[in-house]
Order: sequence, then C-alpha cells, then structure tokens
Amino acid sequence: MALKITTQIGTDKGITSEAYVRIADYQLSKYGSANFRIELFQSQSDVPSSTAANPPMQVGVARNQQIGDNLWVALTKEVEATRTATRRVEVVVTPAVMAEDGVTIVTPAVTEWQNQDSTETYTATVPDMSSVESGTIFAFGYSHLKTKLVGLFGAEHVIDC
Repeated sequence: MALKITTQIGTDKGITSEAYVRIADYQLSKYGSANFRIELFQSQSDVPSSTAANPPMQVGVARNQQIGDNLWVALTKEVEATRTATRRVEVVVTPAVMAEDGVTIVTPAVTEWQNQDSTETYTATVPDMSSVESGTIFAFGYSHLKTKLVGLFGAEHVIDC
C-alpha cells in the first residue's frame, strides 16, 4: 500500500511530481492514540527493495515539512458519566417558634455543617480502539494519511498505489 502525489512538491532531496508516500510502521497506545511513521520517496523507483537482506532504514527517504515524518491519530471518544460526591454544606436550622399566652417567640436561626451526597454528570475522554478493530491497522492508517494528503494537495493529485 502506498500513495502517489502527482503535483510538484519540494523535499530535502529536490522537487518531484511523483512523490511516493507510505507508512513504514506504527505504534498504538493503550491511552488512545496511533502514531504512524511516514516515509516519503522522490518516486516509486527510489524505494529500497524489500528483498534486500536487512536494508538500512531511512535509505532514500526524503522529507517534506507539510507531510511530516509522523501521522498522529486520536483513538478516543467522549462519554458521559456520573459520580456521587459527599460535600459539607451549611444548613440553616429552622428557628423554633413558641407560643405563650398568645405571644409568639421566635428563636434566632442557627446554621450547622452537614454532609450531603450530590450526583453530578461530567464528560470524560476515554480510549476507543473500535475504529481500528474493523479492518487492518494499515488500511486505517492509509485512510487517514490519504485524508491528510488530499487536504494538502487536492484529491486530483493523490493516487492509491
């Protein structure tokens, strides 16, 4: 799998209009992210042969600032959750009312601190690997890489190889 860019782009190895972009490897984090290492070549013919015994890494790899060396993809979702918390709150104790021979006596209000439980709803961001589980990790990565390249160079200049 790879993508070809058919418009002129500048790299540290010169200008090309047949850049060849592929994912070299990836890392998944259990905390909710995927990081794909990107390799960019001037053309498909610059890609080292995979039949060579232990080809040195990064041979023939070019660089482009817009494309970068890595593609980071969040693998998270937001969920609503609730929690119950005990808080100390100040409570006004109702004043006592006493009637003596038709005279009402009201004692002053008294406050005291009491523990009260309260439930609150909040939004949490949690890891979600379901988008990776539906196919291969490389298919997932290439779909995101293609989206990035189409955003940079236009759909008419990004071809699947």
